[in-house]
Amino acid sequence: VMKFKLFSIKGERLLLDFLADLGIPLIECKQKYNFMDSKIKEEVPKAIEAKMEKYNLDEIFHNTFSCQFGYQHKYAAADIVQALCATLEYGDSSFDSKQAVYNGLDILSRDNATKLSEAIEKAREQNMAIVRMAQNILDSKQILSAGPFLYSVIQEGTPNISYLSRHSTIKILAHFLQQGHISNSRSRKAADLPLILVAPVDEKAGLSVVVGIPPFNDKTRKNFLGKAFEQTVKNTQTRFLIDYWDSSLIQIKTEDRSKFLDGLMGLL
Repeated sequence: VMKFKLFSIKGERLLLDFLADLGIPLIECKQKYNFMDSKIKEEVPKAIEAKMEKYNLDEIFHNTFSCQFGYQHKYAAADIVQALCATLEYGDSSFDSKQAVYNGLDILSRDNATKLSEAIEKAREQNMAIVRMAQNILDSKQILSAGPFLYSVIQEGTPNISYLSRHSTIKILAHFLQQGHISNSRSRKAADLPLILVAPVDEKAGLSVVVGIPPFNDKTRKNFLGKAFEQTVKNTQTRFLIDYWDSSLIQIKTEDRSKFLDGLMGLL
């Protein structure tokens, strides 16, 4: 998505050029993978591998496990992970997290292959929602520089934000935005700055979730923003709630958002 900049019209055209270069008819591309012509499915991996260097693509293929229930379709481990994440998190403001856990357990059972297929469709919807949200933010240039970090604030009332403000989903959106901004920015410094994303998580209670993503060029995989958040809420007396195992996510009162970001800017 980032290599082709699919959040732009130019990127969509580039994708169509890529598919034409692979020799795959658009009719086949728009079908579900299970219903594609078997010969084309066999040729696609080799065709993509042959064009990777031309389009500067990498990390397209990865090793994985797969399972198959009887004569039904094969499922890749990565697809099951995404299906499980969508089951546990993807839903509107009336989402029942307790029931979601039971639903998640159901799709892990071999007796519920139908529910697994439905969960994979839900994961696809979730990914499309993430792409649409990222596209809106990038198109409207809502990622700003605060000096020591990049930040974006999703305002209350944004359509469908309740679907995307839960733990792993908001982190995926933040990573997606960071890479999209870097690929679209003329500043070389963008890849060396962390990204802070703020989004409403409970509008009735006036709560927002803050997620911190380390710089893209930082390959140590260590995220020190959790400690920065902890120090900032103390310095600014921001009302907060730590409701996640991951310290790089924190909930704050929406009305304290501005002073939290100002305090974080002073700290970093």
